Amino acid sequence: MARLTLLGSGGGAVGGGAPPTILTGLIGWWDASVFASMTISSAPAIDAIADQSGGGHTMNWAGFAKPTYAATGFNTTKPAMVFNNSHAFTATSFPMGTGNTLTAWYVGTMCNPAAGSNSDARALDYIASGGNDWDNDGSWAAYRNGTSSQIATFLRNLVAASTAATVTAYPAPHRFIYTINSSGLMTIYVDGVSMATATKSGNWVSGGVLQIGKATGFANFWNGPIAEVGVATGYSDATTVAALDTYLKNKWGL
Repeated sequence: MARLTLLGSGGGAVGGGAPPTILTGLIGWWDASVFASMTISSAPAIDAIADQSGGGHTMNWAGFAKPTYAATGFNTTKPAMVFNNSHAFTATSFPMGTGNTLTAWYVGTMCNPAAGSNSDARALDYIASGGNDWDNDGSWAAYRNGTSSQIATFLRNLVAASTAATVTAYPAPHRFIYTINSSGLMTIYVDGVSMATATKSGNWVSGGVLQIGKATGFANFWNGPIAEVGVATGYSDATTVAALDTYLKNKWGL
């Protein structure tokens, strides 16, 4: 299984800073700081959150309980979508394309270890049609490894490859950025630092399902706040990652 694992705390970022619009192939960006992007019919439950990338890929609650909005839910003063062990958002027919590169990110905390049903809980995953997020080249997943609330994992396909590094556990706030280049090199950045790499090549299968907060076919619900999430089909080198990370660091008070 092409798997990258992180065991709990990352460091600084490089100067400059630039928003996700600098990313090649930006196709999804959901941001709790844009209150107007959220559809809230019965506060604080969120029915949907609109895509800020310009692609129009609204995330809708996925038939489970609705995530909730908290104005100070992240890092004590910042807004967040709060997932509570039964909440999820879904975007269907998501246009991953058929390329082989990726940049994805989320700003949030690791999953709360006190909650049930959160073994291997997904922060963000993409499921190609006819598969799961862990058993084919066309899918991917960013999640909390079931063995520890301190382990963040990036996964694609059932080919063994893993590496580990240390990161601070729940409820510490973090910035997670994931990249895959054209050779299949997968990298996890935590708080601006490259923490883990592994290699598994393959091409995406477009038109699958993108999810925030839940795995395919399993409980595996996230439990904790997520402030921002995004996906781009292009690869971002270390310089571009540093610029994005600095933007996220400053924006979310980290």
